[in-house]
Parts: sequence; C-alpha cells; structure tokens
Amino acid sequence: MMIKSLEKANLSDEVYHQISKNILNGVWKEGDKLPSESELCKMFNVSRVSIRSAFAKLKGQNLIVTKQGVGSFVANPLSARLTNNAIPVM
Repeated sequence: MMIKSLEKANLSDEVYHQISKNILNGVWKEGDKLPSESELCKMFNVSRVSIRSAFAKLKGQNLIVTKQGVGSFVANPLSARLTNNAIPVM
C-alpha cells in the first residue's frame, strides 16, 4: 500500500485522494476491509475528524461502504465510476 506523508492544508482531501487512488488502482479490491480509523490516523498522521471526513466523501462517491461495528469495506469501484459518470435522465 502506498501512503505518503501529508503536507497540504486540507488533510481530509489528501486522505480521500490517496485512499480513492488505491481503490481505483486495485491496491484495495472490492470487499477488502479498510484499516480502522485509528490505524489510518497513525498511517496518515492526521486526526479522526480528517479520516471521517475523507470516509464521508468516499461513501458519497460509492467507493466504500461502512457497516457499524464491523468496519469499512471497498465497494465495487466500477459501479462507483459508472454512478459518478452517469448522465441524469429528465
């Protein structure tokens, strides 16, 4: 897994970009369990608020699903791409 030190002002965006890149590049595959929030905090050297904000964006893009008490898992990245590129029907 490729994780870089963070230097940007908006850390949650940087966390989001690194995790989404790993998902879309197949580092983490559909169904893989992501590290816990506390593990990600240590990996990225950021607060839980930054991780939770990044997770909210990842969920909004349909890249991950979270099961309370179980963890967060990679969703189907192909369906996420299709969902995000869909043209609304009027």
